Amino acid sequence: MTRRSSRRRSGGTVGFVTKGSTKDTSSLRSSRAKTSTAKDPSPRRRARRGEGELLREEILDATTELLVETGSADKVSTRAVAQRVGCTSPSIYLHFPDKAALMYAVCERQFESLGVVLEKALADIDDPVERMRQGAHTYARFAVEHPEQYRVMMMDEAYSETYEDTLDHLGTSSGFSVIVSAVQDGMDSGQLAPGDPLLVALTLWAAVHGMVSLLIVKPKLELPPLDALIDHLCTQFVVGLLPRPDPTQ
Repeated sequence: MTRRSSRRRSGGTVGFVTKGSTKDTSSLRSSRAKTSTAKDPSPRRRARRGEGELLREEILDATTELLVETGSADKVSTRAVAQRVGCTSPSIYLHFPDKAALMYAVCERQFESLGVVLEKALADIDDPVERMRQGAHTYARFAVEHPEQYRVMMMDEAYSETYEDTLDHLGTSSGFSVIVSAVQDGMDSGQLAPGDPLLVALTLWAAVHGMVSLLIVKPKLELPPLDALIDHLCTQFVVGLLPRPDPTQ
């Protein structure tokens, strides 16, 4: 607290002391100091070398918890995150330049786990068409089970600006690459018509994304169960990919 000048002014006041008063101001200053301290987050010791990454993970964990609790990215503030972690707001900005970057990092971490889930779900399926179908089901279930993360990652323009991967990079990413491989295997086996496997996988993703987006943003539509919707979508999608007889032969 900055001390005010102790010089007396004629007919006026000096600091917290009124002219003619001898009341000690130390107790008042002490009381205000205690009040100020009570509003601050719990003190956190200075991080040792190598602990910066640990703090980053704690920030991501706290943000994820608040996102789930509030059900909205707009309701999660950096101040609330700092209080949950027990650090100061400036400490958060050492790891994330703004709230959009923080929120995106939370959702990106969640979607990295989706890649692992997809790879595990498809690992033991030999039939490429069934792999595509199971991949669509796994993706859709993940999206509706993490609606706010999905909304931020895939549907919110402000946060989605952080995502700048190209289509070629997407094709090699965890999770998406297993769908591309399934499409390629289907083409190689003759179950699917020849074509660009990356473009076909992208089209399937777009179809599933559209379906789960409806489920997330339009819950009152009372659509059929998720599995039934995805089964119908995949059936119609694969029908369009079946080899067709050459009319010239």
